[in-house]
Amino acid sequence: MINRELIRGEKIRRNSQRFSDPSKKLMEGIQSSAALMAPDIAMRSAKKAAANQRISTYVNQLSSDVDLTELTSEQQEGVSTFLVEGRNEYAEAANALSKIDDYSSPLYMEYKGTLDRVNRSFKSLADQINNYKNDKIAYLKDHDESLISDGNTASDMEESSKMYTNEAQLGVGQGGQLVFWNEENAKYTSYGDMPKAFLKDFSSADQIIQLNEQLYNKGQALTGSTETLTRQKLRNMVSKGGRDTLLSLASDDFIIEGGLGLQDPALFEVGNDDQLREAVIDGYMNVLSESAKSGQAEKQPKSGGRGGGFNGALKDEISVSGSLVQGAYDFSNMTPATSSLKEMVNTLNTINPSRPGDYITKDDVYSMFLETYEMDDEPESLAAFKRNYGDSDIFVASGDDVVGIPMDISDPRDLHKLYIQSTNLSEKAKNHFIGRYGNKEVENKTVTSKGPTAEELIQKYRN
Repeated sequence: MINRELIRGEKIRRNSQRFSDPSKKLMEGIQSSAALMAPDIAMRSAKKAAANQRISTYVNQLSSDVDLTELTSEQQEGVSTFLVEGRNEYAEAANALSKIDDYSSPLYMEYKGTLDRVNRSFKSLADQINNYKNDKIAYLKDHDESLISDGNTASDMEESSKMYTNEAQLGVGQGGQLVFWNEENAKYTSYGDMPKAFLKDFSSADQIIQLNEQLYNKGQALTGSTETLTRQKLRNMVSKGGRDTLLSLASDDFIIEGGLGLQDPALFEVGNDDQLREAVIDGYMNVLSESAKSGQAEKQPKSGGRGGGFNGALKDEISVSGSLVQGAYDFSNMTPATSSLKEMVNTLNTINPSRPGDYITKDDVYSMFLETYEMDDEPESLAAFKRNYGDSDIFVASGDDVVGIPMDISDPRDLHKLYIQSTNLSEKAKNHFIGRYGNKEVENKTVTSKGPTAEELIQKYRN
């Protein structure tokens, strides 16, 4: 017999990890630390509000004939100073160059290099100023149309708002580099390196909205492989978009007004993208799951009358079991060709959220066997394990030991049957759905189990 404490430990581990609601844990953590974070959250919100107000005030004060592409007199002064100094340097080098006849002399090459450098700096400055002017117009337009993402940090929004409302000091650095005074770093920073607010990721949001509509219209609860595939779609979408997409989906109100409500500052710090990504995926999975349930409820046939060979209670039970039936069909497609054994067992253990199942993979049982008898993983150990516990792929806890379930995990029918037998449906309802697998025309058929061993084992550990 395998050490009973190992079995209990495995149950505890699965109950605390496998069946936990990540988003619920996250929200509990946020709530428990809300008092500590409140001042910081309020400060960040105030900074963002101030940045938005700065832009709004600037736009409202503009007259219709103002040319936004014109630099202010203060900005122009800095640019003019650089140009004048550059022209003087250019003129001196050109004058000296004209007096040198030896084109191969080092002095000639030096003055020629000065002319080229000044020309490059003028062109570089002109290009950067042109980019700045275009970015300024685009930023003001995006702000006016509420396209700026709330996922931007308060600091980035503040720096951007100052830069595009002419409050940030503009200067020209080495080589014609356009620079702005960066309050956050207390130094002049090149325009290319200045913080710039990014936009809401409407493209990714539209994909989630479409996915939400599809799940609702499908009219089936989000369970089994459908849930796994949906989560993977979300993961691919979020990962593909990069950090800006992740921050936008976490903060902007695309589907949920006010965003996902993830206010823990640590989640948004650079380097914590993995934790934020999981929180975002969990948040939208909750939304999609609720939408799928609503769609199922909308399409659920109403129970009424008797007939079709069923009594009223059985007919009612069958009519409201759509999600379990769909879950069973999804599970029947989780063969070794498409899913790992661990994924299969995880799915079985989540059939009844209020009472997680006790299914265990062969690998986990074998590991407990080795630990119990203090054996190494060798051919003799594996042979001893098979003699005592058989060669089943899936085991179920039975009392203080585990028992293998005789079935073919490559057979969709066996998988469907195991899933149905693991639900809380009545025996008549179970037999009805097992009998209907692969033959939807059979409405009233009940069957006797071909191999009662698996069912008896499941019933044994339930009792």
